[in-house]
Amino acid sequence: MAVPARKTWHRRTHGALDTSRAGTWTTRLTPDQIRLSEAVLGERLTSYGYELAGAVRPDPAELLRHRRVEVLRRAAHAKRRTLDRLARVREPGPVACRPATG
Repeated sequence: MAVPARKTWHRRTHGALDTSRAGTWTTRLTPDQIRLSEAVLGERLTSYGYELAGAVRPDPAELLRHRRVEVLRRAAHAKRRTLDRLARVREPGPVACRPATG
């Protein structure tokens, strides 16, 4: 079982598989979001067997803005990961250090 029965907010994952939600992205995404998604993920979508909606490709400035946001998101994630690692390294161990005798 992928999701335990006690997690009720995942109710769609407890039933049998169906195709009722296939294609609902066409009503949930705005035309601009569809254009951007197809421009960025088009090759990957077609390699997985999805048909593209054929939306007009966004202008290069819009694609560049999306890529900048993605680069900034990845940089922020790397920074958080590095700061977390530093904090863990600086935590005291379970046993207090004793000075070497000698």
